[in-house]
Amino acid sequence: MKKTISIRAMLISLFVAAVLGSIVLAGTGWMTNQRLINVQHFVADEVLPLQDASRSMVLTMGAFGQRHADLLAAGNLQALEEVTPRSELAARYSQARTGLARIEQTNAATQLAALDSQYQELMAGDEALENVRRDALSLQAQMAEQIAQMQSAITNVMRSAEDIAGRTALAQVREERRQRELMEAWREEGTTTLPTQLLDSMFSARVDIGRLSGNARMAVAMLSDLGRQMMQVDSIDALVNLRSNEISQQVALARQSLAAIAEAPSTTVEQRVLIGELDEVIVELNGLMVEDADSVYALRQQQLDLGAQVQAALANVAAATREMRSALGDIEAYTVAQAGSASEEAETLANAGRTLLVLVTLGVIVVLAIFGWRTLVRVL
Repeated sequence: MKKTISIRAMLISLFVAAVLGSIVLAGTGWMTNQRLINVQHFVADEVLPLQDASRSMVLTMGAFGQRHADLLAAGNLQALEEVTPRSELAARYSQARTGLARIEQTNAATQLAALDSQYQELMAGDEALENVRRDALSLQAQMAEQIAQMQSAITNVMRSAEDIAGRTALAQVREERRQRELMEAWREEGTTTLPTQLLDSMFSARVDIGRLSGNARMAVAMLSDLGRQMMQVDSIDALVNLRSNEISQQVALARQSLAAIAEAPSTTVEQRVLIGELDEVIVELNGLMVEDADSVYALRQQQLDLGAQVQAALANVAAATREMRSALGDIEAYTVAQAGSASEEAETLANAGRTLLVLVTLGVIVVLAIFGWRTLVRVL
């Protein structure tokens, strides 16, 4: 009876050992798997979103750079309106920044603070750049209108000067012919006792209309060239030199030549009126070029000032972008480190779980073997 009970007890013990061994194996596997799941959750919930947010931030910075290039390349206000809006990029940045909020309490907090600060600098520089470019394009359109008016005025002055010079020269030739015919009649009739040489000097042409007309037209042609030069100079000093020296001299020469033609004896009253009107047109042309508040000179001066402002705005956005990229580089390094740490932890857990399972399995096998062997010996 005692032997029977011992065998029964040993069989029960063997069964219990088998069950306990199975439970230990299952528990060990579950614990190992749970730890791996936790690591996977950390990677999926923490590391991957950080990497996505960091990548989105980098893409947003690239989009800002493209926006700045488009602002500079825009040739008119319509093209400027077609540039990617700043609000759209700000929304993308805000979304990416929200993804980085989870690391604000970590070692990357300093980089995040620097990123936020430089982002404000970038937005201010971006706004300044857009405003300056808008002003520059508006000024460019206004400048084009002024240049067109200037060229039209120059063309009209050239045509009028040539017409007046032609009429004056023709009137002078007719007057000289009439005077000479009168002089010849006096000589033939013997009604004058003045020497022939004195008569010839009295009726000789005293004003060279052709030369004066040529000077006036040359001066106006020079004004046209100087107007183009004003559009090409890239310094205030050169612009002031054109206004004070070159343009003023040509305007004075054109007006002096017209005044000399008007004072010619052969010039009629009607022609003097036309010359006076042409002189007023030249004065208006001078105002259009350099004297008026919206003259080509004033607009070009504003363009040069805006050009300097554009360069300053570009320098600001470039500095802000550079600092933001540096901060992003540090944040990316942090996310890479987090990913590497998670990967190493997962590998360590996997190795530890595998080792633990092997040891537990061997232990269960040893226990079952001992109980099974003793039971077998008792039975046999």
